Amino acid sequence: MFDPDGGGAGAADRVDRRAAAALAARWPAAAPRGRRTGVHDKEGTAVTEGLSISIDNAHDQVHGGDELAYKITVRNTGSSDVEGLRVTQSVPPGVRVVTADQDGRTSETSVQWTASIPAGEDVTLTDKVVFDAAPDGTARLASSVCAYRTGETRPVVCSTDSDQLAATPPALAKSPMPWWPLVVAVVVLALAAGVFVVLRRRRRDRVAG
Repeated sequence: MFDPDGGGAGAADRVDRRAAAALAARWPAAAPRGRRTGVHDKEGTAVTEGLSISIDNAHDQVHGGDELAYKITVRNTGSSDVEGLRVTQSVPPGVRVVTADQDGRTSETSVQWTASIPAGEDVTLTDKVVFDAAPDGTARLASSVCAYRTGETRPVVCSTDSDQLAATPPALAKSPMPWWPLVVAVVVLALAAGVFVVLRRRRRDRVAG
């Protein structure tokens, strides 16, 4: 990940992942769609410390090859402007980021924006990704987003969008074709040709006699 402040991108990613994991452990319950961490309002948006955040891709179920558009909304519910808020979305395994608006910085594991939000207003961030395939044993596709105040490593608020993975039928085309039917077919054709030659030869002999 490109870090405009000159810091280590790998270290920032590790901090973000640890923070998301800590929040997931604190609030382990997951709704069928869109788990939210923090205090919830009536619409399911996470709200805490003067900020609310939500993430949604408008899907309940995803298939391999789907292109997904994530919409993230961060609202400043406080009475003071928020400057330099860092918003980081996790990119799950098997997902490729295609585009990110508003100068979003992308890596294999995250998308990161910097936003300033006046009091009482909100900002909407979007990105497009392609879901290729999930690791074996994965039942859901989950992407979390967290907001961090300037200079802080602990997120203020986080939210997660979680979608069911569609069942994948067996890849018949990738299964090797058994060799024995071909051998049997060749043998049968050879026997049939031999019988035909013998019968034709006998008929010709009878005619000649």
